Amino acid sequence: MSQISSNSYREGRAALVICETINTAKEIYEELKSSIKGEIILYSRSDKESLSKIDKELEPGDVIVATNLAGRGTDIKVSKKVNSNGGLFVILSFLSENTRVELQAFGRTARKGKPGSAQIIACTEHLQHDFRSATSLEEAKITRNRLAAEKISSMMDDVSEMNLREDLFSEYCETLHDIYKKTDGDDRKVIVAIMNEFWGIWLQIKSEDIEQRKKSELQQSLKKDLSVARQESSSQTSPCSSIYHYINFGNIFLDDKKWENSARLFDKAMKQDKSWAAIAFYSHAYCTIQLSKGDYLTQAKEDLQKAQESLKYLCEECLVCLQFIKMASVDSGKGEPSSLEKQMTSKCSMYRFFDKNITEAIQKRQLGNKT
Repeated sequence: MSQISSNSYREGRAALVICETINTAKEIYEELKSSIKGEIILYSRSDKESLSKIDKELEPGDVIVATNLAGRGTDIKVSKKVNSNGGLFVILSFLSENTRVELQAFGRTARKGKPGSAQIIACTEHLQHDFRSATSLEEAKITRNRLAAEKISSMMDDVSEMNLREDLFSEYCETLHDIYKKTDGDDRKVIVAIMNEFWGIWLQIKSEDIEQRKKSELQQSLKKDLSVARQESSSQTSPCSSIYHYINFGNIFLDDKKWENSARLFDKAMKQDKSWAAIAFYSHAYCTIQLSKGDYLTQAKEDLQKAQESLKYLCEECLVCLQFIKMASVDSGKGEPSSLEKQMTSKCSMYRFFDKNITEAIQKRQLGNKT
C-alpha cells in the first residue's frame, strides 16, 4: 500500500478490484478500509447476503473488492455521476492464466455503451520463476501466453491418452458383462474381483505403451490377455497368482456361518497356492468341523498340519525382512526402531501365536480321537 501514488486522476469514479482468491480479497479490503473515502464493499461469495450489498448504484469514491469467480456475471450498477466522470474503473490485481480470463475481467466495465476503463495492477512476487525476468507487463503477458499454449498442448495429449484408456476400459467392460451373463453367485463375485485386480495390474504394466499411444497393439494384447485371465479365473487359477480374493470372500461367508460356501472358497485358495495359504487351511479346518461330515476330524487335522507347514514360509519371509530392516537401521545410525521395524516385529509375534494356536488345536483333535 505504501507504493500507491496519492495523486488523483479523473476523480469521481467508482472502482471494482478483482482478486484471484478470497484471502487476497480480504487482505486488500482490510488495507483499503482506512483510506477509501466512499463506501467499500467486500464481495467474495455469490450468496444472497453478498448480492444485496452490491444491488445499489455505486457513487463516486465507492469501491467493490471482489473475487474473480464471485464477480463473474454480476451486473454492477453505477450512478449517472460516475458515468459522467468516466464510468467504472476495473482493476485486475493478478496476471490471469490466459487472455480469456483477462478479457472477461475487463468486460465488467463499459457495458451497454457506457464509459469505463480497466488496468492490471499486479504483484509479481508470488508468480512462478518464468515471470521473474519480465521487465514489463507486455513481456509478462508474452510469457503467460506461451505457458498457456504449452498447457493446452499438454492437455490435448492428455485427452488423447484418456480416449485410449476409455477404449481399453470399454473392451474390459465387455468382458465383465459376459462374465455377469455366464456366472452367478459366489463364483461371479470372486471372478469379478480377480478380473478387476488383473485389469489394474495390466494397466500398470502397459503404462508406457499407453503413453506412446500404441492403440492397435494394446487392443490386441488386451483381448488376448483378458481371454487367458478369464480362462484361468474360471478354472480356479488366479491370473495374478493371488489367493487373496478366495480367502476374502471365504471369510465373509465364515462370518455369516455359511460353512459350505466358505469351505469351497478356502479350498480354491489351498489349491491355488498351498505354500502361502496358511489361513485358508486353518479356516477350512474350522469349516470342516462345523459341517461334521464323514471323517471330519481327520480331515481337519490334516488341514491344520498343512496350515502349520505353510506358516513356516510366512514366518521365514517375515524374519528375513525384519533382519534387513534392522541392518538398514544400523547403517543409518538410528537408535530407535522404525515404524516398519515395529510393524514387522509385531507380525512375527503374531505368526508365532498363530503357530502355537494351531499346535494346540492339533493336540486337542488328537485327544479327542483317543477318547
